[in-house]
Amino acid sequence: MVTTPSRIPGQQLRRDPGSLAKKDHMIRRLSTLIATLTFCLATAATAQSPSLSSAQAIRQSTQPAELVGRVVDKELNAKDEGHFIYRHWRQTADGIKVKEVVETAAGMVDRLIEVDGLPLTAKQQAKEDTRLQNLLVYPELQQQQKKEQRQDNERVRIMFRELPLAFLYEYVAVERGRWGEIICLTFVPNPNYQPSSREASVYRAMSGKLWVAVPEYRLAGIEASLFKEVRFGWGILGHLEKGGHFYVEQSTIAPHRWDVTYQNIQFDGRALLFKTIFLHEIERTSDFRRVPDNLSLAEGIEMLKENNRQMAANSN
Repeated sequence: MVTTPSRIPGQQLRRDPGSLAKKDHMIRRLSTLIATLTFCLATAATAQSPSLSSAQAIRQSTQPAELVGRVVDKELNAKDEGHFIYRHWRQTADGIKVKEVVETAAGMVDRLIEVDGLPLTAKQQAKEDTRLQNLLVYPELQQQQKKEQRQDNERVRIMFRELPLAFLYEYVAVERGRWGEIICLTFVPNPNYQPSSREASVYRAMSGKLWVAVPEYRLAGIEASLFKEVRFGWGILGHLEKGGHFYVEQSTIAPHRWDVTYQNIQFDGRALLFKTIFLHEIERTSDFRRVPDNLSLAEGIEMLKENNRQMAANSN
């Protein structure tokens, strides 16, 4: 019977040098093969996964509320360049009016040019001429108009500043808009939000969507509706009815200049028990053209008058 010699503890087995060399060579080839396969797989994965667009990258790396905060900061501190003359179309319960508006160094000034699709009558033309002339003769009228514009702008700024805190936001999609990539978000009331004003308390009953243009971080659009009635001062000061809604759209009208080009506002309610709130209006702005930044009030008014004369001549 043939027996296999048992291994003595501590004794090392002899190995064939040739077999060791072959094994090392096989390991090196196997390592090279694995590295090559890994590289090929990584390259294929990269080829199948194109680089992220600007909007997609922002969506992946930025929390929704943080994005809204950036947009609000950009809107409030925007240095929109240039002065313009443009058309303003407005529809209310009283009908449709079209005005030509020009931005001057002294503020905006406008002239009514059309009512319900018809050019102004001679009487309406004379009334507009008198109104514009009074702005030149009585500077306090223009100062009052500028004051009202500043107050309106400040109210908008206060409400706009509350957006990041007033709502909880969620990404919905990345879309292609007229001006490039648009990030769409939805929002609902933040239960922990404490309104800073009576006006801001409306946010507790509002939900909707907003659209952000990137990489400019400008507000391309916002829509919202009231999902319940809003009462001011326990209803004594007034209320807004459930179902009220609005939509506002901004567009780039020139490099480094964004402006509201469309808005649709539909609200009903009551103020101070007796006064009915019936706010139903649609507004559009169009035909933007540059004017000198140092245009004076008198020059702006004369520009409106000259354009009106040309329109009258062309219609004959």
